[in-house]
Amino acid sequence: MLNSLITTKRAAVIMPLVFILFSGADIVGRAITHFQVGLIYHIEWWAGWIEYASNMTSLFWVPQHAIAVWLGAAILLLQAKRPTLLPYLALAFSAICLWSPFAAIGLAPFALVLAWRNGIKEIVFDWRPVVALVLIALPTMLYLTNSAGQIPHGFIGTPANRCVWSESAGAPCFSWPSYFLFVVVEFAVLGIILLFAKRDGRAMLIVALSSLMLIPLYKAGAYNDFGMRVSMAGLAVLAILAGELIVTGPRLAAAAMIVALALGLPTSMGEVARVFTDVPGVDVNSSLEKSLNDHPEVLPQYFARLPISVLRTSKEAPLARAQN
Repeated sequence: MLNSLITTKRAAVIMPLVFILFSGADIVGRAITHFQVGLIYHIEWWAGWIEYASNMTSLFWVPQHAIAVWLGAAILLLQAKRPTLLPYLALAFSAICLWSPFAAIGLAPFALVLAWRNGIKEIVFDWRPVVALVLIALPTMLYLTNSAGQIPHGFIGTPANRCVWSESAGAPCFSWPSYFLFVVVEFAVLGIILLFAKRDGRAMLIVALSSLMLIPLYKAGAYNDFGMRVSMAGLAVLAILAGELIVTGPRLAAAAMIVALALGLPTSMGEVARVFTDVPGVDVNSSLEKSLNDHPEVLPQYFARLPISVLRTSKEAPLARAQN
């Protein structure tokens, strides 16, 4: 799908390479805050209260979110150039919701741009969108919102939400200076280069940058999953536009983009290196039940109480909860 955006021999190599290695300059943030949590080389939690994952990290850790976001972003950018499948966008979004509601939330502003440009009649009021919403999206959302009120959420600046990791362990918490530092390190430099150099795709670029600036202000989930996963849509669009710029843009802008992206290479390469240097052992007695007992804060986030109206369940079912 990336190759269908720009059909040149150079693009066939450069676009996928830029996309899969795309990352913010986490090594710079890590050097400033000196904070790290998780496995060796995993430096993306340098801000302490939020993480914007590199594409390589997303592929390693959360492929169900990543693949849904990437396919959706590529579809939307293709439709922005050649709007031939607008009546089927609702079907695509319904399928994306089934895999990752966070992905659908992140992609929604880009779909609104398409609707604004092409009219909402084909996207919303055609029979195909209505059928997709009724048969797929509505049952999915009823399922995903079951017991969702137990999940911690709210404005990042409130005392209950400003921290993710323990302050006693030296973890940074949200502050306005840390917010602006996060924006600069993760995507602002890349966005400025694109704003000055690219003439096409500016609407999608502005939506991506705006969403990436707003997402950190809201927290949902024990580990701020909202920030980590909803941001993947805007980052995917930036990655695609960055690849296009390197292939087709002015040489100076392309060179500046390559330098900026090079600062993100330690993040992506660290994910790969860890596979060969720090393979974790797995306890043969490990189980889902033990994991949930060790981390009770994730129970309401990933599991919903039975019964769920849209699921058919057995009266003899031994589980008190269904995986959400």
